Amino acid sequence: VIYHCTIRTLDGVVVESTRSEHGGKGIPIRHVLGKSKMLLGLLEGIPSMLKGEVAMFKVKPQLHYSEDDCPISAPDGFPKDDELHFEIELIEFFKAKVVTEDLGVVKKVQVSIILLHGL
Repeated sequence: VIYHCTIRTLDGVVVESTRSEHGGKGIPIRHVLGKSKMLLGLLEGIPSMLKGEVAMFKVKPQLHYSEDDCPISAPDGFPKDDELHFEIELIEFFKAKVVTEDLGVVKKVQVSIILLHGL
């Protein structure tokens, strides 16, 4: 999946963003669902979205940076113990095609990539 993400406190203060207008680099995030290190709240929320959709997820701390065994460390001073709003714009969603499967032990996945203008 390719998506932009802006994280706000409940009172609307932007604490992190991929968007340049909110202080980010303007480069969307690219993840493979179920393979990439992702916050649990996003791993649950993004599959419910459609390509091009902008969604706001209100995420409790235990489903973002305060989750047990969180795969991503929060930046210094990040309000990881607060409930946060995650604004997600789903830019692209690629379906994976199973190429080979070796008795359920090893699975190789082929993903087709489409070049997007401006990315």
